[in-house]
Amino acid sequence: MGIYNINTKPSSLDIEVVSQLILTGKAHSIFKQKKSLLKEANEIYNSYFPISNEYENPLSYFRRLPIHSKAPGLQVEEEIKKKQVYVFHSDRFISGGQTSDNKYLRISMAATNSFEELKEGLDRLKIHLGHLD
Repeated sequence: MGIYNINTKPSSLDIEVVSQLILTGKAHSIFKQKKSLLKEANEIYNSYFPISNEYENPLSYFRRLPIHSKAPGLQVEEEIKKKQVYVFHSDRFISGGQTSDNKYLRISMAATNSFEELKEGLDRLKIHLGHLD
């Protein structure tokens, strides 16, 4: 019922801006810059938590960090939040009431304002997770 009240049509201004970015080639340079920033953020992440899954995308906006805690997801998130680090526990992504023994934290590579902030958050997270093992 509510879906009919959602306007999914892009505005004329949005269309014009995107068209100009594409026609002038600026879109390509923006994508190239974003890819470079994302690559650096993922390299920083890898220096704290090396990739454990060979099929994981090395240029992902989100990384999955396996954890061994059996505590409920919300509790884990709240404990980490006390360290001023914001993550999402895999329990948030469960559908159909199914649970899994493979728990993880979803870490955003793009949620910080700088690489220094990312390093600081990953450092706090690594220390916190070290106390859980």
